[in-house]
Amino acid sequence: MNSPYIHISGENYNPEIEERYNNWYNYVYVPELLMKFEGATERRRYKLLEGNDGYPQYLVVGYYYSERPMWKFVESRERRIFDTDRDHEFAGKFEVLWNAYYEVVKYVNREIPSAAGDPGADRPVMYIESYKMPLGEQGKYVNWLSSFGYNAYLPVLMRSSGLKEYDHYMVMNVDRGTTVPIKYPDNPPYVSFFYFGNVDDYQQFKSSPELAVFRKRIQSGFQGEVRWSVGYQLVKSWRK
Repeated sequence: MNSPYIHISGENYNPEIEERYNNWYNYVYVPELLMKFEGATERRRYKLLEGNDGYPQYLVVGYYYSERPMWKFVESRERRIFDTDRDHEFAGKFEVLWNAYYEVVKYVNREIPSAAGDPGADRPVMYIESYKMPLGEQGKYVNWLSSFGYNAYLPVLMRSSGLKEYDHYMVMNVDRGTTVPIKYPDNPPYVSFFYFGNVDDYQQFKSSPELAVFRKRIQSGFQGEVRWSVGYQLVKSWRK
């Protein structure tokens, strides 16, 4: 399912409200609001797989088939009502670490794992990798990916590991904040998503020499620092 626009939201919750917040999000917020909007094709909710400080405990990715319905939802009266209720119900018990909108640059091998049931050992995993780099380096980075990364390095990665899909997105520099302050408002300009069917495939990918070569080529060719490098396991997904 090709979704050229996405919304990413990362949040932390106090342990005392985590179960209650999860129930509200999974059974009220998504089915009664998010998935009722035209243009919303899918919603995936992930939980941090590894103990990495500074990353959100939960990550949500919303997928849209075009830009207009995404903004329609963001600016809707219904969304403001739900968010106000959330802020009141869970006041001071959660924080937003990441909230950003991205448009697709490249899809490679669309084979998306999904899950709608209870958590299990074989749930799909999404690995995120992004770099913070000076504006002048971003063009070089994109040109290299277009010339060599997509055509030479990624096919090797997909043949040698359990990698099922690679998606590359570019941030949309718009001011579409939330009712809660964002802890890390400096969004990475480009984000790569690597999708796997389970944890074992993800771990194999992380230790593969092919990934080391791919990453070394990026880090040696451009001035930048790693902004995100972390794995999340799918908790629940919704599709139209």
